Amino acid sequence: MKNLLLTTALFLGLGLTVNAQNERFAKGMEASLTKLDSVKNQQDYLNTAASFQRIALAEKTRWEPYYYSAYCRIIAAFMEQDKDKVDGILDAAEEDLNAALAINSKNSEVYTIQAMLYQARISVSFTRGMKYSGMANESIEKAIVMNPSNPRAYYIKGQNIFYTPAMFGGGADKAKPNFEKALALFNAQGTATNSFAPAWGKNKTIGMLKACEEKQ
Repeated sequence: MKNLLLTTALFLGLGLTVNAQNERFAKGMEASLTKLDSVKNQQDYLNTAASFQRIALAEKTRWEPYYYSAYCRIIAAFMEQDKDKVDGILDAAEEDLNAALAINSKNSEVYTIQAMLYQARISVSFTRGMKYSGMANESIEKAIVMNPSNPRAYYIKGQNIFYTPAMFGGGADKAKPNFEKALALFNAQGTATNSFAPAWGKNKTIGMLKACEEKQ
């Protein structure tokens, strides 16, 4: 009888601990996502990345905080004016992405922003274009294979084509179908089963469609 009571108490205690951890994770993610919604400058993005990083270090089995930390750093890298600092920011983002992939190696969302990271590498020097554009394409295709309904993958694919010179197969006319596909997928999306899943991109897609139309 004593053993039964001890076992029951142990399981109850374990359950309470897990619930407390889940609650802390949820509250931390909600607070950091709220912060992300109100960022105004590069430093805000870096500060928000640090918030997600702290959550990731506490919850090492969840890919979402690593994803958002990387996302914030990638956006911050695009905003960086000093080209000598861009790779350092992206190196930290790449560590986050590698950690996310170690948790979930077949995650379309992670491969999507991996492609963004490679695009950001090009901003340091256009001589990198051939190398990193190809790497971005590989990541995008992986993202689409893993989830053909991921609108962000088509948005990033469209971006990669849009900013590729026409002589190398890029341009607005070839990019536009990908933005149209992305927008259709955004419009068809239902309620996400994971409340912390990425939801960004629709307004950016609409903006790129307008940019394509202006170039036609």
